[in-house]
Amino acid sequence: MPVLLSDGTFYGTLCALDPEPRELARHQADMLVVLARLLATQIERDHELARRKLAEEEREARARQQAVAANLGQQALARPDLYELMDAVVGCIAMTLGVEYCNVLELLPEGDALLLRAGVGWKEGLVGSATVGAGLDSQAGYAFVSSGPVIVRDLRAETRFHAPPLMLDHGVVSGMSVVIEGRDRPYGVLGAHTSSEREFTEDDINFLETVANVLATAIERQVLEKRLAEDRFRSLVQNSSDVFGVIGADAVVRYISPSVERILGYTPEEKIGRSVLDATLIHPDDLEVARSAFARILTSPDGSGSAEVRVLHKDGAWRYIEAVGNNRINDPSINGIVVNYRDITERKRLEEQLRHQAFHDPLTGLPNGALFMDRLEHALARASGRAESLAVLYLDLDRFKLVNDSLGHKAGDELLSVVARRLRGCLRPMDTAARLGGDEFAILLEDIVAEAEARVMAERVGNELQRCFEIAGREVVITGSIGIALSTFGREAPEELLRAADVALHRAKSTGKARHEMFNPDMGYKASGRVEIEVDLRRAIEREEFRLYYQPMVELATGRLLGVEALLRWEHPQKGLVTPTEFIPIAEETGLILPLEGWALREACRQAGLWRERHPSRAWFSVSVNLSAKHFQHPYLLEEVAEVLQDTGMNPRCLVIEITESILMDDAESHVATLCELKGLGVQIAIDDFGTGYSSLGYLHRFPVDILKIDRTFVDGLVRESEDAAIVRAVISLAGALRLKVFAEGVQTREQVERLRSLGCELGQGYFFSRP
Repeated sequence: MPVLLSDGTFYGTLCALDPEPRELARHQADMLVVLARLLATQIERDHELARRKLAEEEREARARQQAVAANLGQQALARPDLYELMDAVVGCIAMTLGVEYCNVLELLPEGDALLLRAGVGWKEGLVGSATVGAGLDSQAGYAFVSSGPVIVRDLRAETRFHAPPLMLDHGVVSGMSVVIEGRDRPYGVLGAHTSSEREFTEDDINFLETVANVLATAIERQVLEKRLAEDRFRSLVQNSSDVFGVIGADAVVRYISPSVERILGYTPEEKIGRSVLDATLIHPDDLEVARSAFARILTSPDGSGSAEVRVLHKDGAWRYIEAVGNNRINDPSINGIVVNYRDITERKRLEEQLRHQAFHDPLTGLPNGALFMDRLEHALARASGRAESLAVLYLDLDRFKLVNDSLGHKAGDELLSVVARRLRGCLRPMDTAARLGGDEFAILLEDIVAEAEARVMAERVGNELQRCFEIAGREVVITGSIGIALSTFGREAPEELLRAADVALHRAKSTGKARHEMFNPDMGYKASGRVEIEVDLRRAIEREEFRLYYQPMVELATGRLLGVEALLRWEHPQKGLVTPTEFIPIAEETGLILPLEGWALREACRQAGLWRERHPSRAWFSVSVNLSAKHFQHPYLLEEVAEVLQDTGMNPRCLVIEITESILMDDAESHVATLCELKGLGVQIAIDDFGTGYSSLGYLHRFPVDILKIDRTFVDGLVRESEDAAIVRAVISLAGALRLKVFAEGVQTREQVERLRSLGCELGQGYFFSRP
């Protein structure tokens, strides 16, 4: 039977083989068809889950890289010793990228070698002394000569250059190197290497280039400051570089040195007699700073003070001036305030460049993830204070990988740059667009009145993306999927709102792409009030606000009670009964699910003991307890179950542990061992929601399970839809072949009971028999 995916792709063949010649019965052939369809569906689901998991890991890695780059930019702004900054850089790169070796190689004055100036992982004594060639005979030299990033997957098979002794001695296999640019000539090379084969991603390369840019700017600033320091020393000796002046108590210039013409373009005669606080010469934003500094110096005898202000050059440009004043009004020979100032415009430019590099994407110039989250946090605070709303749009390009694969990464980069320009064109002045990494972008819409405004923006962006792009001389057509999360009065955390938009984005992509979706609670859990629910959850555990409700499980033919399933419920003192869909996802994310389910397991076994004492004739009565993925994968699960059984005196055969099929298939190989250990305690194992995915068919005979519970979605359509009936029949036949019990969940009508009986299902539970 061919296994065809939804797009018509042939995946493989599902076969049923028998050593003896035979003709399949009609229901057996139907079951094979159904199994093939279910297998195809689950394969696609697994592919989608794998893609989402990989995308989430890539997003988290990018976020870490952006945060590290921003932090290094801040360290560079703090003006530490340059070599201390290099040490911090290589340490952060090694930790962030997970590489054994990292290095800063400095080009020596002769230009023929690169010195290992800073590094991580290298043998003791090599940093500060070891060198590699600056020509085409090494990876670093190749990067230096080619002025571009060089990525090596296997140095042992490399043909572009030779492996220098430094790399061979340390067993380096893979690595990447980027150039640290300089004003007159490159400073050197920044590299990251591993001793095992590794494929570095485009995000890894962008991260390394961003850090290299931060280093380059820091080096350039240090060189400039060194020159400024030398200039200042000469000014002290020759009295010709910095501007020197004497200001009266009325702020009027009484004397100023000739160097003012070089700094600001004015002759001394044009400045003498004018006020240094002239509002037409000081930038409006800095005027109050200048006045306050002058007042402090004036009112403090023998005092001093400094200020950085922008002053108008004679050519009309604003120049940053660093001024230092000393009060010498009581000195009869001076009778004024002595001022020295110098031009620091270039230093300010470099500092601004550092800030920009730390918080902006180097390819598109858009804010990066770190800056976006900072602006989102401030926007939420403003919205909270003003009772306003805002929205986050999460954008992913639908066919970007195809462009990269067919036209190359250079064309992909060009496409991303054009996309960024179009996004800017869609925004209002108060909005923010950012590149989060890869082909993912985010938009922050502030001060919106209603959900419709966010949808209008999403449609505008979608229409812009659908317009043809001219890339690498070819016309390219792409689309975008957009997820929208709305905040009302800024009550959410920034990460929460972005995560909600991401959830909506995945819904948009899974339902056809080239569209937008608004986040709603059905997609996960409510973004608004999440923090409040988490706090209430912690208190609820302490206050014992949780209860177990029990739903009977019966024999369909006789209605005889066989056992119950324990269902966890939260009785909130203010909100009343909170449904599991509202608090279970948050409990799983925060780890609170472990104490919750631990309590449920113990309480269910305790209650079963009470029932057993009251009704000794029903010693076989079973209790089912559900376990989440996090609990099932917990290293102390076995010890916990054994302890509960011992403490409560529960017969292990009467305890049924229910685990969903998706949990088992998350890591089927390792979970087989866990199930065997649980079976070793004597408990029964049930697979809950069975039938929603048949990826487990290959493992089902290996899983030591006792019960299959048919998912309620198939029972719902059992009477009116033949395909659901075929699925149920297939599951029942499969269970019979494997000698497993079958429960039907969600039974609500007599027609369903009769249909289940006719298909051979003996056990069931649902509202038809009793509510929990």
